[in-house]
Amino acid sequence: MFEVTDKPDAISIPEMYYFVQDVNENGLSVVEVVFFDNKSDKAFVQKAGEANRSLRFTLPDDARNVRFDPPQFANRVTISGTEFFYNDLVEPGERTTQMTVIYDIPYRDSKRITRQFDYPVSTWNVLLTEMKTPGTPLTVTGLLNKGVQNTPNGNFILFAAEKPVPANAPLSFDISGQPRAVPQVGADRTSIGFGLFALALAIGASYLVFTRVNKFRAAQTQPIKKQREQLLQALAALDGDFNDGKLKDEYYQRRRGELKDELREIWE
Repeated sequence: MFEVTDKPDAISIPEMYYFVQDVNENGLSVVEVVFFDNKSDKAFVQKAGEANRSLRFTLPDDARNVRFDPPQFANRVTISGTEFFYNDLVEPGERTTQMTVIYDIPYRDSKRITRQFDYPVSTWNVLLTEMKTPGTPLTVTGLLNKGVQNTPNGNFILFAAEKPVPANAPLSFDISGQPRAVPQVGADRTSIGFGLFALALAIGASYLVFTRVNKFRAAQTQPIKKQREQLLQALAALDGDFNDGKLKDEYYQRRRGELKDELREIWE
């Protein structure tokens, strides 16, 4: 067991990855993978009434269809509007906590992206799938273009912030382009993780667990009965959080509608 501190001074983000995994006429599907270091010898956690809260994570105001990987991670966070709090301890050490959040945002032709964290970020990367399709390919301006990274399951274009980003400082970049279709990475829906893991080795990341995305996509192909069970559990947890006063009505109604739509699709 560790001693506990409620001061976040020792918390930092060694690596943050913003991956655009899909684009269509309605928007972008984004995967954010964030690693956290705790450079002290004490576990970090704060109290919010009777509940524990540690890391604070904010989402874009227009984020929709928010989900976590693995899906059970949602049980370890408290969501309030466009922010959520990690409820568990952050143990001392490097990369002792990882968050993988997936969401959709509106997009057409171009968009200014601004992200901000409560903690300093050492390495900030944006990844786009290299596309050779009709239309205008996606690109990023405002970050350093590190070029195409080759992997066995597809090529990626890597963009990076030129220097570390201080705590509470916004980082902005522009995404532009409108491809007519985006190819899946690899030959099937479950191969993306292997390609991104190879990419991690190519760019020298210590350990980029984008195999989490592989597992998320694999979960989408699991038996219908299992998907139904998970959605019903998610609905029950959402209702419980709302009844306990943890969620704002607007978010609750929107998220409940999304879960019911997903459930309806696989129930028929």
